[in-house]
Amino acid sequence: MSCVKRLVLSALFGFIVFFSIVSAQPDTIQTVSLQSNRLSTETAFEFGQVVSGEYDGGGLDHLWTSRLGVWLKDEAIVDKHLQFKTSLGLILWSPVPTGTFWQSREPYWSPSLGEAQAIYKFGDAQQPFLEAATGYFPFKYNPDARNLGEYMYRTQAYPPIVMNTNWIIVNRDLAYLTGLHLSQTLGPFHHDLLLTTETEYDPLWDFSLGYIASLNISNFATIGAGINFWRFWSVDEDRTSSKTNANSYVNGADTGYYTYKAIKAVARFSFDIKKLIPMDLLGKEDLKFYGEGAILGFADYGDYYDTISQRIPIMLGFNIPAFTLLDVFSFELEWFGSPYPNDMSSEIHSMTPQPVLSNVASIADDMKWSIFAERKILNGVTLRLQIARDHLRLVDFNEKRLFYRENLETQDDWYWMVQLTYGI
Repeated sequence: MSCVKRLVLSALFGFIVFFSIVSAQPDTIQTVSLQSNRLSTETAFEFGQVVSGEYDGGGLDHLWTSRLGVWLKDEAIVDKHLQFKTSLGLILWSPVPTGTFWQSREPYWSPSLGEAQAIYKFGDAQQPFLEAATGYFPFKYNPDARNLGEYMYRTQAYPPIVMNTNWIIVNRDLAYLTGLHLSQTLGPFHHDLLLTTETEYDPLWDFSLGYIASLNISNFATIGAGINFWRFWSVDEDRTSSKTNANSYVNGADTGYYTYKAIKAVARFSFDIKKLIPMDLLGKEDLKFYGEGAILGFADYGDYYDTISQRIPIMLGFNIPAFTLLDVFSFELEWFGSPYPNDMSSEIHSMTPQPVLSNVASIADDMKWSIFAERKILNGVTLRLQIARDHLRLVDFNEKRLFYRENLETQDDWYWMVQLTYGI
């Protein structure tokens, strides 16, 4: 293990020990007994149409698609400091009908893990000095983002890949992580430290260390920034940074090798304009202007990664006034100037951190946009609408997984999706 890795892991261990000691109270050590156990359910039914799009085998023209997700959630409170959260479910999905055989037109059920985490609160349980969570958990650091953004954990660096859809398409503006999450709020300042292991994309099990902080300024503005040492500790160096001819490049008289490892950085802002223009008719989320940007790898190297501006996605969003008719009505715009297709097939098939080269001179996928509307109808019932040209990935019947390449590549490609969620 290199000196840098030792220092990083030592600092993380010291962080945990330090805050454990300073926040310890006599009443934090108690006999384990279950105080309460709450079961709940959630159902998300969404349907819509890909008006225009593509996949590896052809085009998508007015393709109707739908998903149904059902989850059973359990929240067990051991005491005022310790709780466990678990969510298990099933998703009914329809693949893209990539053939004439009947199986490609049938719906399928797949298991779904929503979360499985243990949470411990240090100090005062109502206003904890430090909160620690471990397991599999949802993580969202940009509360204003509705579809695009959240780049720290929804991107790859080498090659530069952006993801924003999953098996459920609408209202999934977050990441699901496995590992350790420490969070702390000190007045208007909040920060998170995360040690995570990769459980979704190859190479699996690599460790990443992320830190992100935000500052609320008089409830009018929020600024935030973070850094992620992406895959800094590999469990299999031959897969993360393979030294083979297929993965090599020439740097003068030397030979270098591509790697998945990277340092990623994000920054975001949010302004609540209605604080300057108070109006009784405005809703809570109206007139918010927000944005986020990221650098997906600082290092320029090799033949493919020689321009840092091609690894910088930028998102801007604005909540259009809906005057309480809608809870949220947002428009988001993204620019990402990568010259390569948003395609993960080289990572999956050949396990090399090289981009997939396009067979066309230019790909018209630099600009993405999204319109999102949400309205709570009844207690526990919410209706949402999403119209977008984003990084949509539908389900491929042949491999029973999301397509490697996004399905919306040209400026004419877009879709609409309606989602109804309900639960108790």
